[in-house]
Amino acid sequence: MEPTVESGAKPMGPIIGSVIVVLLIVLGGLYFWGERLNKEGASGAAAPDVAVETLRSQGTSDDVASLEADAAASDFSGIDEKLK
Repeated sequence: MEPTVESGAKPMGPIIGSVIVVLLIVLGGLYFWGERLNKEGASGAAAPDVAVETLRSQGTSDDVASLEADAAASDFSGIDEKLK
């Protein structure tokens, strides 16, 4: 005896399986793309910022003469650049 299939009723198994396979492929692609971006970001070092390097070269002493020398060596010309 053969199973009866109603007219218009289609099996959903192949469609669901296809959707799952496509989702897995997309997720795998996103994963590998993210890994590649992480590797490029880690290996491509940005150019050192001049202001950061200047701050690192300042002294750590807290006497007045050292503080005045550090203030005189600092460049405050573009300090409000991001506020405009």
